[in-house]
Parts: sequence; structure tokens; C-alpha cells
Amino acid sequence: MHAKEGDVIVLAGKGHEDYQEIKGKKYHMDERDLIREVLEEEDVSQICGYNNRYFA
Repeated sequence: MHAKEGDVIVLAGKGHEDYQEIKGKKYHMDERDLIREVLEEEDVSQICGYNNRYFA
């Protein structure tokens, strides 16, 4: 991550869909899961007050 203190990060995505459709076939792809994984990997919870309730 390259954000610094005071920066705002905007996550704009597909919304409620939990799949990605490619050539008529649906594949599981939930952006909330992906974002949660990145936040946990980067351990940003202490930095930005990340709260899991937003990704439930």
C-alpha cells in the first residue's frame, strides 16, 4: 500500500455481486473478501482504524 497518513482510499467496485461472469460462466469473486485479505496482509488495522463490520 502506498497511502500515507491523512490520505483517503476509495474502493469502488461491483457492489453486491459475489461473482465475476466470464464468457457466460460465473466464478466466485467477492470484493469484500479480497479487500479484507489485503487489509489483513498489510496489517492496517492499527493505522486506519479498520473495522471488520464494514465488510460483513
